[in-house]
Amino acid sequence: MMRKKVSAVPTLRSQQIAKAQSNFREKMRGNGYRRLQEWVPETTLVALKAICSVQGITQSEAIIQIVDGASRAYGKEGGL
Repeated sequence: MMRKKVSAVPTLRSQQIAKAQSNFREKMRGNGYRRLQEWVPETTLVALKAICSVQGITQSEAIIQIVDGASRAYGKEGGL
């Protein structure tokens, strides 16, 4: 079986995608957002997806609502 040769030279399309991702990340950072990447149990992710589906919101919106609610419960807006 012949393997497709993988080029080390980025294609124009891959460069465009990388630039678009970079621009998006910079825009989000400029708006006060930070990227969150954590390992969670699969059951937690399934529950999060179910909440989002029922509520019609994104995972990001759900996490923000959960954290804001917990912060208010502890009497500290914007963080514990």
